Amino acid sequence: MAPASHSMDATRFDRVAILCKRWADRSLKALRAHLVDGMSPSEVAVTFKMLPQNVIELRKRFLAREEKAAAAQAAVAAAESLADFMQRVQPIATQLEPYDQAMHALRDKGYTTEQIATYLHQRGIDVTPSDLNEYMGKSRA
Repeated sequence: MAPASHSMDATRFDRVAILCKRWADRSLKALRAHLVDGMSPSEVAVTFKMLPQNVIELRKRFLAREEKAAAAQAAVAAAESLADFMQRVQPIATQLEPYDQAMHALRDKGYTTEQIATYLHQRGIDVTPSDLNEYMGKSRA
């Protein structure tokens, strides 16, 4: 089985290298020779006077740093998407509050949650009978 390729272009390498603020310049140069220039760990070890195992460990830590940065970036993107969603879509309770008295009056007169949902649909509120049961139970408490 062939070893996994860990090569990367210079731009990608530089983006990750910026995150390695406390790393020795020698370590980053060795990694660039390995990951960008394609030198083997043995060649890098001879050139930079280190053990091949050191090159492999540096590569492992460098790639883990890249993965951690990608995960953080994905989390930021998800949070932004969440904020956008929250601006566009109101919680069901917020939509139902203006109709609270009407819904309870209808229920007190014997209307089913299906009929109350129809009443709300006619007013542009997309709600299920299950949503109504949950909301009306909480609003009476």
